[in-house]
Amino acid sequence: MRNLWFRRVLVFCLAVICSLFFTVAVTTAESVSDETASLAGAAPAQVDSVLATLSDEQVRALLIEELKKDTALQPDGKEGGSGFVGQVAAMLHILDGDGEVEISQYLAQTRRTARGLPTDMDWLLRQFSPDSSRAGGWRNIGSVLLVLAGGFLVELLFRLMTGRFRKRFMDQLVPDLKGMMRFWASLLRVLPSIIHVAVFGVAALILFILTPLEQIQQVRYLFMALLFTLVVIRFVSALSQLFFSPGFPGLRLAPISDSAALRTHGAIVFLTSYTVVALSFLALIREIGLQDESRSLLAILLASLLLILAAGVVFFNRKPVAEAILSGNAEDGAESWVMQMFASLWHVLVLCYLFIVWFFMLFQNMQGQEQGKGAFLFSLLLIPVFLVMDWLAKWVIRSVVQTMRIYDPSTLPDDENLAAAVADLETKKRLLIRRIQRGARVVILAALGAWVLKLWGYQIPYAAEITKAVFDSLVTLALALMFWRLASGYIERKIKEAAPEEEENKEEDDEWGGAANRGRSYTLLPMVRKFIGTVLVVMVTLIILSSLGVDIGPLLAGAGVVGLAIGFGAQKLVADVFSGFFYLLDDAFRVGEYMEAGGVSGAVEAITLRNVMLRHHRGM
Repeated sequence: MRNLWFRRVLVFCLAVICSLFFTVAVTTAESVSDETASLAGAAPAQVDSVLATLSDEQVRALLIEELKKDTALQPDGKEGGSGFVGQVAAMLHILDGDGEVEISQYLAQTRRTARGLPTDMDWLLRQFSPDSSRAGGWRNIGSVLLVLAGGFLVELLFRLMTGRFRKRFMDQLVPDLKGMMRFWASLLRVLPSIIHVAVFGVAALILFILTPLEQIQQVRYLFMALLFTLVVIRFVSALSQLFFSPGFPGLRLAPISDSAALRTHGAIVFLTSYTVVALSFLALIREIGLQDESRSLLAILLASLLLILAAGVVFFNRKPVAEAILSGNAEDGAESWVMQMFASLWHVLVLCYLFIVWFFMLFQNMQGQEQGKGAFLFSLLLIPVFLVMDWLAKWVIRSVVQTMRIYDPSTLPDDENLAAAVADLETKKRLLIRRIQRGARVVILAALGAWVLKLWGYQIPYAAEITKAVFDSLVTLALALMFWRLASGYIERKIKEAAPEEEENKEEDDEWGGAANRGRSYTLLPMVRKFIGTVLVVMVTLIILSSLGVDIGPLLAGAGVVGLAIGFGAQKLVADVFSGFFYLLDDAFRVGEYMEAGGVSGAVEAITLRNVMLRHHRGM
């Protein structure tokens, strides 16, 4: 009996001890959580004092809590890591979703939006009427079309009034012009079309302002969208005629055949018309207030249709473009196997590129990401922009080679093999230009590709810097060459004007020498041309180095120090240069004049800033 009571007392004591231990544990946990909360709210200067009041268990619990928070911030280690490994690891989670709309949900939402499009279009039509009626909307749309028809009528009257002058101008025979004269002649031929577009736009705008439709905001948006569409399409058509001039090969700026010019002009007008109509429609429904889901679906449908139309244009023009590629490659007399394969498969590459653009657009829309500014349209314009930049690079390379007089035939001696030597130099020069052009083409294509990927939100390390350096260098070289061509051409013309005509019966044993008297321009302009060329070379070199990321500050500082040292160490040289400059400025003597200086006499053959070359009448 005593053993039974003893056991009962022992169990009761154990229960009391366990309850006390549990109470202490709970109290400790609550105190730890309280201390953690107080630590989270503590100021940075109070952290050490708060930690000093905590026990080891409390500090351990606090550390575990902080580790849990860090783990929650970096699930599955996707945010951890950096560099190329981190970027590749992030790419592996592209299809995870991360809380974004899943494919099944996106498709279901798209189906619901597509079923609601007729209702949205009906709502859009009713917005053009003040009483929100369908008949009122159609009536106001018809009124806007009548206003635009009135603008066309005013343009027709203007055409009739100026028809005689325009007919006399258009019926003139166009000679085969060259250079800038061809551009100005083509611009004059297109100018009447541009004036007609301006007359139509101004007349339609004035007529719309005079009507009561101008008071309805939605109708005003509709009119401006239609007016913008018509004006832009006609203006782009005029610009296309300026460059391709279908039917007028004497004014054509692009070096292509008549059939290629007509085909290219039609493709440009067709694709531009569709693009402008789509952009105007999307802008109109956005301003009126159509819901975002419907606008997004319509944008995808219109963009997909544009890609289909572009693919059709590429497919139906595959053979003419292939012939143009082969004809351009046959300038050297040989068609490489690579170019033949590219000419036969170029349309496949372009179609694959269009599909990739469509996939990027659809994938970003599915993920709810916003596209970069004009990413879709700039992606479609990648090929035309590449062709323009490739032509510009060819012109720059050809001009640089000619300006530097690489493989210059004028340096060859006159002998019986001169014709063969000149042909050999021309072949080497053409091969050099083509090799440099191929390298420049690869660089331009890579830069444009990196630029388009950046627009879509895909960053490539150092791609933006390289792209900017390529574009800046190309533009700098082009502008410098244009300026040099204009300045050098002007100076060359002035030198020819200053050169006197040679006298046929002039005696070689003339007492004053046989040199003809030259004008002041013939003396000064060659030195001005050398000065301009030197300044351009230095400036272009520094600008290109700066575009490539080179710090040109030390170069400028070093050039200043070297110039100062030369100025102090070569005072006689500087004095001679300034004396020669003022001799030329004062027109003390000219090329061809007979003079005596320092006991030496003769006719002046050449003048520099420091030297005067004299030729004695006896030949010395």
